[in-house]
Amino acid sequence: MFPSLETLTKALSIARDAGHGFAEIFCERTHTRSLSLDSSKLDKVRSGIDAGIGFRIINGEKTYYGFINALDERSLLLLAKEVAAYASLKVVPRGALVLKPITVPRHSQYEILPEQVRTADIAKILMDTNAAGRAYDKRIVQMT
Repeated sequence: MFPSLETLTKALSIARDAGHGFAEIFCERTHTRSLSLDSSKLDKVRSGIDAGIGFRIINGEKTYYGFINALDERSLLLLAKEVAAYASLKVVPRGALVLKPITVPRHSQYEILPEQVRTADIAKILMDTNAAGRAYDKRIVQMT
């Protein structure tokens, strides 16, 4: 799953030992699921998991960021070394992007997390919505 506290500490130490004053790590594992209904039939069910780690170093007004689609210790430590090396350069690497700050909510606003809802319950909502739409007017012949 996510890297251990010991691994996270090692990664942050790489930035500190390279002389950088601020570094942070973002770990993400997101479940996605979608269902679609076409002509009163459940058409598609898709699901997946996106996982990865972001590593950021801030030096003054400059930010250096890297991301990997992995959660293992070896990959995180390699990422930390690469970002620390770029942050130590006196010039911005060719192709580097300038990122703008964003505000991220501090907590979930869901009472029930989406991944906790059963697929069968979502399918029922779609079927009920389809039936309600078709019952509204006989001219409605296609709903997706």
